[in-house]
Amino acid sequence: MTESGRNPSGLQNRGADTASGPADTPQLISYAQNHEDILLWRAFRDIPRGFYVDVGANSPADSLTALFYSNGWRGINVEPVTSWFRLIEAARPRDINLNICISD
Repeated sequence: MTESGRNPSGLQNRGADTASGPADTPQLISYAQNHEDILLWRAFRDIPRGFYVDVGANSPADSLTALFYSNGWRGINVEPVTSWFRLIEAARPRDINLNICISD
């Protein structure tokens, strides 16, 4: 982090995507810990209604898939912890939400 509160990538969690890009590129909010959602959104932004599988979904707010969900995508969220699952279930009614554990 720099003195301005920004990390060296120029992005902030739950802040505008201020990385340089075309003037018509909308600003995005990152919900993921390391801005992976912004990088993936840039790769998949031409897919209007995609599908994701989030194993170990955890919090619906601090989530790699929150940006995609807010842009019309749907998916499957797998979360074995009941308290996190209840939050996901309430926040993601369009998704398939599973309160299960996955193992080999």
